[in-house]
Amino acid sequence: MRTQRDQRAQGSGLRLQACILVSRRNPGMVRPALPPAQIMKMSRSQSGIFRRIPFRRGLNLAILGMGLFTLVLILVMGETYRQLTIRAERHALSRVIQVESEQIMNKLGEDMRQLGMDIQTREEVRRALVQGDIGSLYSALEDEFHRYFVTTGAIHLRAITVLNSALQPLASARAKGQTGMPPLCPALIEAGRARSGGQRLQPLSRGCATQSRYLYQVMVPIGLVPYGYVVVSADPSYNLYALESTLDRPVRIRAPNGQLLYQSQDWSTDTDDKRVVVRYRLAPDPEARGLQIASQIRLHGFQQQLNEIEYLILVLSIVATLFTMAFAHFVARKIILDPLHELSAQLRRSDAYQRLGDRREADDSSPFEFAELQELYEALHDMAMTDPLTQLPNRMRFEQKLQRLIERTRREGGQHALCYLDLDQFKLVNDSCGHAAGDALLKRLAELFREQIRTTDTFARMGGDEFALLLENCSDDGAMRIAEQIRRAVEKFQFVWKERHFCIGISIGVVPIRGRNGNMNHILGLADAACYVAKQQGRNRVHLYRDNDSLIASRRASTQWATEIQAALDEDRFMLYVQPVYDCSGEPSNDGFNEVLLWMERSDGKRFPPARFLPYASKFNLGVEIDKRAFSLLMTHLQSTPEAAGIWSINISAPSLCDDSFLKFVVDRIDASGIDPARLVFEVNESATTADFPRSRKFIATLRGMGCRFALDDFGTGLSSFTHLQNLDIDYIKIDGSFVSRILRSEIDLQLLEAINRVAHALHIKSVAEGVENELVLHKLAAIGIDLAQGYLFGRPRALDSETPAPRTEGKDADAGEA
Repeated sequence: MRTQRDQRAQGSGLRLQACILVSRRNPGMVRPALPPAQIMKMSRSQSGIFRRIPFRRGLNLAILGMGLFTLVLILVMGETYRQLTIRAERHALSRVIQVESEQIMNKLGEDMRQLGMDIQTREEVRRALVQGDIGSLYSALEDEFHRYFVTTGAIHLRAITVLNSALQPLASARAKGQTGMPPLCPALIEAGRARSGGQRLQPLSRGCATQSRYLYQVMVPIGLVPYGYVVVSADPSYNLYALESTLDRPVRIRAPNGQLLYQSQDWSTDTDDKRVVVRYRLAPDPEARGLQIASQIRLHGFQQQLNEIEYLILVLSIVATLFTMAFAHFVARKIILDPLHELSAQLRRSDAYQRLGDRREADDSSPFEFAELQELYEALHDMAMTDPLTQLPNRMRFEQKLQRLIERTRREGGQHALCYLDLDQFKLVNDSCGHAAGDALLKRLAELFREQIRTTDTFARMGGDEFALLLENCSDDGAMRIAEQIRRAVEKFQFVWKERHFCIGISIGVVPIRGRNGNMNHILGLADAACYVAKQQGRNRVHLYRDNDSLIASRRASTQWATEIQAALDEDRFMLYVQPVYDCSGEPSNDGFNEVLLWMERSDGKRFPPARFLPYASKFNLGVEIDKRAFSLLMTHLQSTPEAAGIWSINISAPSLCDDSFLKFVVDRIDASGIDPARLVFEVNESATTADFPRSRKFIATLRGMGCRFALDDFGTGLSSFTHLQNLDIDYIKIDGSFVSRILRSEIDLQLLEAINRVAHALHIKSVAEGVENELVLHKLAAIGIDLAQGYLFGRPRALDSETPAPRTEGKDADAGEA
């Protein structure tokens, strides 16, 4: 009986019949007419702090927090940009120093090589070297050293050394203040000794570091043998002073030991000058010591400009934050708060329920807008979890509760059950009286279901005419008793619509829930399969799933096969096998008759013949798609293999034979391929032609008009085979193998086979015997005049694009239901 509160809620014009609104004065009070299993109610104790914050103030705090976060983010990004810019500047300057240093060293190397060439051409040097006169060689080198040291300003000479052909020093001239033989770069000597042939006539240069100097040395051969070498040693640091003018920046150069060799006058040592030092090391290889070159970048102007930009962005961010707060006030009032108050006003039902969001001036602790949002969230959430037509929990809420029950059962144990219910004859009501009648029937049944279940049970509408019942703490016998009680109640129920009476039934599948049952999807799948078995057993029944249930295992196997077939279609895992048709003489037919068979490769790599998967494809309405795939594969093969001559036959299922879209598909493919239609034979099952005889005749007549041929497959298994021979325009009959295999031991089958052959020949139809597996059967077929034969006697089917035979299947008696 409806209360006055319920009537006011219904008259408000807002569809919130399924909402659960909790009273502030008595949080335990709920609407009596609410459906069970309210889900995900927010805890008031957890949100008490936020309930005391006005919505506008909370919105301001949120925007202010976002603004502060934005300001901090801008500061962090500015500093990051500053560091990245400095790093980029330092890298660029380091690269410039490297390039300019290399150019200076290249120019120095050219000058030193020219100097070496001039020295080795001096007659007195060559004469002293050849004669082995070390004293004369010293004198000649001293003269050359002082002459070039005075006249050549581009090279800061340190020494000139002459080596013999074994690269051993003989004599040297060096700068004043140096004693002993000047050092030679070990890398230069090693490189010189590693050369051979004409390579020894090429100048060679290397750099090396001593304790206090970095020397650059060039070795030039003397003579064409050569019989000696001139090594020119120079200090490159003097040449690198030019970097200051080239870079237009202060430069500092240090020796390998850190001794200062050169420093620009405007080099700044002030740490507050905001200059960045960039360093580069000039060395022969990355691991060796060398000259340390440094330069400075003045970033004062750049940093000042960056600071100005950051200041401007901060000001704009503060202004934008204030503007956002003002705009949010407007949006909150117009778009959120006003509709919120209007909605809460419509939800007012009794004095026990205050208007949601209403402020009470006498109570400072009264909840404000956040409470209103929470109440509405709970109400709208409950609406989302409730079926709007029957006011039962919907699939989402039911699955949530089922998942929690499964998890609790795994932890604590217990006995529970799941019932899956599917109405019988519901489509009759819908089709004969319209959807309004169907909706009314579902509402009436929902009320009936509520009367049959316990208060602890959960009854939900899963969609369409399917329902589910969750029985907690219920044994198998108790579940069967409740399910049978529901079945009898629905069976006795009569639905009246506009003076028309309907009696309906219900099929119920029951699955026990134990800790070892598996996950939610597995249990729902078992329940659906059990419901399907109940329908298959005659409808209006209850089927209880038990371990090793063969009926449900068969149903699940069918579903698995359907999944595999669909996946094979999506992933293109179908292929054609071919089996030739022979004359009964044992030779290939004159017209090159070949039958193609569509095989499927499962996801685990195993391949299966059509007899294994086509029954499931037909059951799940996939036959037309499979026939399209088979015909496309055949046409593609014939187009890409011109040498594939002869006649090619392909099987067509009953749904395809009666499908106008498939007929159009075949006609279009034939027209586009350019293949002679007379090379195509379509095999149609005898029983398939009776499903829709007018459409079957249209299909055959259309393709025969193009030149295609037809064969009546499995002839003799139907009820009116000879009538079909008269009414269908066909070219071949394929006699079923069940007759052929018995002709050696059954005179009746032999006589029947002869009769079929005589009638076929009288109608100018060729006969083909299927399932020929030995020579005796072949000779008998030839004796009675059968035209053609096919079977394993002539070989197993092979892949169309190779000679690979078809894999052996598990035998004729294998379980075809195994996926």
